[in-house]
Amino acid sequence: MVAVLCGHAAEQQEPPAQRQGDRAFLQRRRDDQADRSVRQIRPAMFLGIDIGTSGVKAVVLDTHGVVVGQGTAALSVQRPHPLWSEQDPEDWWKATSAAVLAIDPAVRRAVRGIGLAGQMHGATLLGADDRPLRPAILWNDGRSFAECAALEATTPEFRTLGGNIVMPGFTAPKLEWVRRQEPEVFAQVATVLLPKDYVRLRMTGEKASDMSDSAGTLWLDVAGRRWSDTLLAACGLTQAQMPRLVEGTDVAGMLRADIAEAWGISQVPVAGGAGDNAGGAAGVGVVTDGKALLSLGGAGRRGVRARRRARRAARGGGRGRRTRRDRRWRALALLGRDARRRDGGALGVSPGRRGRPRAGGRTSRADRGRWRHSRRSVRCSASVAPHCPQCRADGAARA
Repeated sequence: MVAVLCGHAAEQQEPPAQRQGDRAFLQRRRDDQADRSVRQIRPAMFLGIDIGTSGVKAVVLDTHGVVVGQGTAALSVQRPHPLWSEQDPEDWWKATSAAVLAIDPAVRRAVRGIGLAGQMHGATLLGADDRPLRPAILWNDGRSFAECAALEATTPEFRTLGGNIVMPGFTAPKLEWVRRQEPEVFAQVATVLLPKDYVRLRMTGEKASDMSDSAGTLWLDVAGRRWSDTLLAACGLTQAQMPRLVEGTDVAGMLRADIAEAWGISQVPVAGGAGDNAGGAAGVGVVTDGKALLSLGGAGRRGVRARRRARRAARGGGRGRRTRRDRRWRALALLGRDARRRDGGALGVSPGRRGRPRAGGRTSRADRGRWRHSRRSVRCSASVAPHCPQCRADGAARA
């Protein structure tokens, strides 16, 4: 009778195990109700993860492009020597998990697919156990000027097949530097991955990379959309050390069960994704001919959507990449590092002068001096004999 008339007394008489089971049941029911309410408002959501230089950003969008949730986690850059720029790949993974877990759990449970983007050109060297052999060498690392000159002199195919001049920012000269300066590390290299593709490996167990990011290694035969044996051999590598190539819209793998459980997400597909510049261009709608993008971040770039082939872009000192399955071409011209120090209205850049400060523009005399030397440095990196005394001295010191 007491149990019927007094629910509180009945609850006190229940065994502890039964009460815990009831609480778990009620929690699951609340979670299911939250999932249903989210699905009723937004039928499907997608998680985008960007592995940046200063941090990892995670954002959840619905099918209309509305931001539903987001999270960030900071990263630091190590500079143990002048011109060096490195990061620990493990920090990328920790920051990725932190950024994803910062998103509301109910939103995470509604995710139906994941896309990846990230900083380009970074050399992530893995051993046979898929563990990093050394810190990753980043896109803004400048130690490999001498290696650039050597590769330009011995392998002209970097321009004809890869569609680019060889500069320290690309991945190929970084590996050539490791081969020369750290032969014991180079001998252990089983796989070379780009930053976002290392995170993909941790998420899915798959070694894969998209076309836009892979073009930034200088090992891709851009017209053939495949790894080039000639370009890889110039750096002492083979296709066996390269990830599988996929289109950015293809499924590159499925989220591992243990990661899905830790993140509170179903085992959803992970798309091929894109390098950060290609992904950013698509994100703001630069997907048809004639549209352009000016990006001012850690580096400045001007992106133009066009049909021109990579070799034409290379003649203009730019970077040609295929970005989508429709086989059209995008030309990227490097405006220069530290471009974020100038605001867009005072950039002082004339499109026809390829990044040179315009007379009368709001650029200081020191900025113009840095530009003049940076232009000489680019030419020096692409030739056997440097043109300016400073670059000759730097090259001799590195040798």
